Amino acid sequence: MKKYLWFVGVFVVAFVALQLAAGLIMTMLYTPSFLLEGGTSLQSEVVFGEASLIPPVVLALLALGAAYFTTRLVAKKRLLHS
Repeated sequence: MKKYLWFVGVFVVAFVALQLAAGLIMTMLYTPSFLLEGGTSLQSEVVFGEASLIPPVVLALLALGAAYFTTRLVAKKRLLHS
């Protein structure tokens, strides 16, 4: 049970860290377009739900790999120091 909780904890931390990093990168690379239609006013409709550059499934798989290898590394170090 202890190994399971350790794995889940590392997975959650890795997933949140990757989500934050992806959000920061996408925010830094975003360039808004201020094209005026008719030359008088800005667009009044907002478009939500555009696909991100990095799908959440890819981030979840990366976090899964990081959690797996981190828990294996910690387990090996515990065996060496025991």
